[in-house]
Amino acid sequence: MPANFDFVIKLGGTAAGQTGTTFNSPQGIATDGHFLWICDTDNNRIKKLRLSGLSFVAHYGDLNISTGAPIAGAGDTGFDSPEDIVYSADHGLLFISDTDNNRIKL
Repeated sequence: MPANFDFVIKLGGTAAGQTGTTFNSPQGIATDGHFLWICDTDNNRIKKLRLSGLSFVAHYGDLNISTGAPIAGAGDTGFDSPEDIVYSADHGLLFISDTDNNRIKL
């Protein structure tokens, strides 16, 4: 990276968080040109943002019913440490490595 490089925008903060605009160990990212998906690994969820304006659209993963905090989940809607995500334009699918559940989700 050049010494005079400036970031256009920053998502999240300087500390781990569980809110809609913060991350806890973000790792994999993918885009289809309209949306950006981010593996929020230690929050056990996938976040979806609209590229135009970078507004948060949705979160995928399980939440603790009483606290609303993200939790690791093994069911169809849950993730446990998702680490990478790839978008296939040929098939219109996201491939997500659901690492601690030992599976790939489509």
